[in-house]
Amino acid sequence: MRGQLRQIEQRLRRVRQQIGRGKLARLPEALRQYAASGEVPADPLAAAYVRLTEAALDAMNSSVGGGDHEAACERYSVALSDWQRACRGA
Repeated sequence: MRGQLRQIEQRLRRVRQQIGRGKLARLPEALRQYAASGEVPADPLAAAYVRLTEAALDAMNSSVGGGDHEAACERYSVALSDWQRACRGA
């Protein structure tokens, strides 16, 4: 019984990994298009990634250059939550 349960868990883990790879497979092309056009991608996962990286850069820049660092960190925190939610839901 325990052996069967382990097999099922392993299969489920492999399926989840395959699904995850499929979700992230769209990301490089969407980011290339974003780099070329400057438009945030329509794909929710890619859009969340773009917002996350922009928020991270803003937080880093505000910590070095002055600016409102606390607000930038809050925006990063929100973007990180959105990215995590997009990874689970895509």
